[in-house]
Amino acid sequence: MAFADHSQIEHANWSQPQQSLSSICQRLNIPFVDILPQLRRHAEPLKTFLVPQDAHPSAEGYSIAAKAAADFIYEQFKQERTS
Repeated sequence: MAFADHSQIEHANWSQPQQSLSSICQRLNIPFVDILPQLRRHAEPLKTFLVPQDAHPSAEGYSIAAKAAADFIYEQFKQERTS
């Protein structure tokens, strides 16, 4: 799972780290979850971080990450069961 930096939330073109990591993971056949899109879709994206205190995720940010991870795991499990 790649968590975003709070500075990436407001800059749509700042997703290069996630794109690079995704490409590497694909090449190595490693599952990868990028939560930057979910963070950007949040009604108040910067509330997903503890800004301005620091750049760590807030409880909302961790909740979004947990849901993204759970959804990803569910989809992987569902695909394995149908193949």
